[in-house]
Amino acid sequence: MSAASEKTIHVLEQIVKSVAVGTNLVLLHLLWAIVSGAFLKSRGALFPPSSMPVSRRAGQALRTRAWYISDLVAAWRAYVHQEGQWQPNRYGGYRSVAVDLVAFWRPRLKGRLGRFFHSVAHRLMKGIGLDLVVEVGHIGQQRVPLVRHILCPQQAELDAHELKHQVLQVMAEELAVDEVVVHDAGASIGDMQAAGVPRYVVRLALNCTARRNERPARQPKGRPPEYGELVRPPPRTYSGNQYSTTLIFV
Repeated sequence: MSAASEKTIHVLEQIVKSVAVGTNLVLLHLLWAIVSGAFLKSRGALFPPSSMPVSRRAGQALRTRAWYISDLVAAWRAYVHQEGQWQPNRYGGYRSVAVDLVAFWRPRLKGRLGRFFHSVAHRLMKGIGLDLVVEVGHIGQQRVPLVRHILCPQQAELDAHELKHQVLQVMAEELAVDEVVVHDAGASIGDMQAAGVPRYVVRLALNCTARRNERPARQPKGRPPEYGELVRPPPRTYSGNQYSTTLIFV
């Protein structure tokens, strides 16, 4: 066995050592099968690879409540921090925490299905959704994400909007003072404000506009202003007219 394989098995042992005896061995075999690529031919299905002697026991372990994925993630995080090689990335003094939704498309599966947008099909499709939260860091010069949460749906048939609300509520409660949530275009500023997330970065449309949080000074004549001044982050062209940016970076 190569040194890399021995190191990988040692790490997997540290992850499952807190699980009940018997179940931890089955989970060890299952995780090793996943990282070794044993499920590639079956496209991730557990039972078709009949050559695996632990497939039936692994399926039974997955169905029982003898372990929780949050405990495995916590053990993995503890091991990584104990090694001391992984360091978080900081931008302006803040650590970035990336949040995203991952969907596994299962159109023929019954129960616990939601509808999520498929970027290739350009439409909503049935699948199983998970919320993934990772901390962005590095080992040496290589950027490496560190998993913080893998959140499963609390109810059956949750769609993308409900899962997004679920993970934002969790981040609003546990976000540290030096952390900022980073989300893609799937979440808006309104979603962050409704969930009470204190610090966040979201990707908006190129033609987005905003308003300043203070009203301009009242003019001697005319109606007093009700809203703040419009802010246009990037320049753009609309109907042949060129609109420049209104932001000044210092």
